[in-house]
Parts: sequence; structure tokens; C-alpha cells
Amino acid sequence: MFILIASVFADVNYYLMRYILYLMPFVVMGGTYTVLVLLEKIIPRLIALQWILITLFCITGVSFCIKNMSLSPDTCDMSYKLVVNVCKESIHYAEQNWANDTIEANFPVYQGLQDPRNGYLTGKPIPYSANFVKPTKFGLLFYLWGEGNIPIGNKIKYHVVKTFDDGYAHVAAVEFERGDLQ
Repeated sequence: MFILIASVFADVNYYLMRYILYLMPFVVMGGTYTVLVLLEKIIPRLIALQWILITLFCITGVSFCIKNMSLSPDTCDMSYKLVVNVCKESIHYAEQNWANDTIEANFPVYQGLQDPRNGYLTGKPIPYSANFVKPTKFGLLFYLWGEGNIPIGNKIKYHVVKTFDDGYAHVAAVEFERGDLQ
């Protein structure tokens, strides 16, 4: 029942592999128990063979998971190392170049701009705007995969000043072409 309820919860909320991580021990225990019961019925006296088969079953499952993580590394590894690296690098750039300006930022960049205790800032917090609420001249925008995924609407003109890249994770430092800031 717990597995069913947790699966529904993970499905209703934005589905990512990290949201069902706490289900894995229960799924593995249930699968192992099922395999043990089946093996007892099929091979009742060969306990050593049962354990060898269970070990092979587990190794095969783990190898499939590792293969899947290398094909789609977005959030499967739970480390966010690539995302943290590009955010940190881009925030250092903003501190050096735009520290006195309010900048447009999206998640997860704006989390790093809020408080030096987060480990991204070397100085004081940088004022930011999210979701284009305030008109800003500069922005740090996180996106995945290619530049076509920079999260800016069609109405705002911009040019990319610099990009920070690490694998699939990118942050574009952009300058907006806005007449309303003059």
C-alpha cells in the first residue's frame, strides 16, 4: 500500500527519479522476497544456488540503473554536481561584473544569489528578479541541453554575453535590450 501511495504522490508531483528514491528499498525487498519464494518452490534443496541467482538478479538490476543514468544524467545521480558548478561560476561572474545591478535569475541560480551561506557568493547578496517581474539589464538564466532552451519569452530581446557550461547544465549571462531602463 505504501508503494502504491508513494508512486501516486510522485506521479502527481513533477515526476523525477529523485522523488521515488525512498521507494527503492521497499521495491527491492519485495522483489527479493518474491524471487526467494519462487526459488524455494522451484529448487527447494539448493539454497546456495538460490543465493547465486539472487545475487545475479541484483547485479543485473544495478547494471540497468547505471546504464540508464549515463543515458539521461539530468537528475538521476542525485549529486547536481554539474548544476552547482555552472551556478557557482556564473554567480562569481555576476559578482565581478554586475554586483550593483538587479539581475534577472531563474531557479536554481537565484537560490545562490540570496545568501552567502549557500556557498555561491563571496560577498553580499545580489538583488535579483525572478519571472521578469522587475525590468533588469542583465540576467543569469539556467537551462539544460542547448541555447534554444534559454527560458526567455519571445517579447524580450537579448544577447548572450557569456555562457557557463558543464555537461548538460548551462547558465547564460545575458544582456537585455530594453528601452524602459534608460
